[in-house]
Amino acid sequence: MLKKLWHDPVWSKVIAAAIVAASATLASYLFGWLPTIWNWSLPGFVFLGSTKPVPRWLLLILLVLAVMTFSRWIGAFRRVPNIQPWRRYTKDTFYGWVWRWEYDGAGEPCDLRSYCPECDFELTDYFGTDWSDQYSSQNACPDCHKQIQPLGDKQQVRAKVNGKIEQNIRSRYGVKI
Repeated sequence: MLKKLWHDPVWSKVIAAAIVAASATLASYLFGWLPTIWNWSLPGFVFLGSTKPVPRWLLLILLVLAVMTFSRWIGAFRRVPNIQPWRRYTKDTFYGWVWRWEYDGAGEPCDLRSYCPECDFELTDYFGTDWSDQYSSQNACPDCHKQIQPLGDKQQVRAKVNGKIEQNIRSRYGVKI
């Protein structure tokens, strides 16, 4: 039966704590520390046992609960979501244009947006969010007038940029998406 309890995740810790407590009590008795420990802890027991309008033992329990709750709150605020490193890769320069994107639930690049490499003006919104032939017809940034190389058909541009993103993820992070 003890073997079965030892492999249980909860009872194994209870048994280990009992063994440590018994060992510590035996060691303190053998080394003569038990009377000293008792003399140090007796005022604490007297304090907890004394009565006031609110029993002090109840105050101690409330204090412990408050500390535990506060530490959990702090732990919740400190938690950083576990984001795979390659999902932080959301900006690069391809074919002379700066590109930014996000990832969908499956990890595929989505919401591709193009920017001027000189002034960071968002070209996708200026030329149309529907990819309306902006890459084949426009050759200058409307804000800073930097000459930009036309890239071709919108479907080809999307496929080429997605391909470059996936290639960089494979080569930099060893992940196939």
